[in-house]
Amino acid sequence: MAKELILNFVDTYFKQLNFYTHTMKRIKNTVLIFLTTLISTTVFGQSKLFKLTVKFSKPIPNSIVFLKHIDVKSGKSVIDSASITNGLAEFSDSTLYPQKAILFSALKNSGFDFNNATDRLFIYLESGHIIVSAVDAIKTASISGTRINNDAQAFADLRQEFQKKKPNCLKDSGKKIPVIFCQLKNSIKMLTNMK
Repeated sequence: MAKELILNFVDTYFKQLNFYTHTMKRIKNTVLIFLTTLISTTVFGQSKLFKLTVKFSKPIPNSIVFLKHIDVKSGKSVIDSASITNGLAEFSDSTLYPQKAILFSALKNSGFDFNNATDRLFIYLESGHIIVSAVDAIKTASISGTRINNDAQAFADLRQEFQKKKPNCLKDSGKKIPVIFCQLKNSIKMLTNMK
């Protein structure tokens, strides 16, 4: 009887020990996952500083440059402004992630309407120094300095080349013809010239 009680006690003790060991492993794993998540969000979720410099070679007197983007702290759309001094306008702020933004320019005290702005340029705010080089208008400026903006400028250059080379069917008919028909017409011309 005593032997059975001791064996029963030992068996129960080891079962409880196994339960506690298994529970402790679960607790350790949960704590590790929590700490890993906390550290990764702290490291990767930090805001990154950007500096934006707009350079004008022939600035229009009394003009201002506006930057419309999402504010990191409030999460709302904000519009910053900078006066052009000695051909330069500068902005600096932080962003959690690369984001699309819009640069506008207007004359001071002109009652500027952002929705109908014609002198504007889309840029990407990301960590680093972004440089926008313009003669007098922002819409014809070039962008450089960061990876995404360099890629965006390369795409804009290719698009501009395509616009120069795209077929113009409007001269022939006076009506707007879909581009696919223009391409078909040019392909037929090419094939007939090859014979």
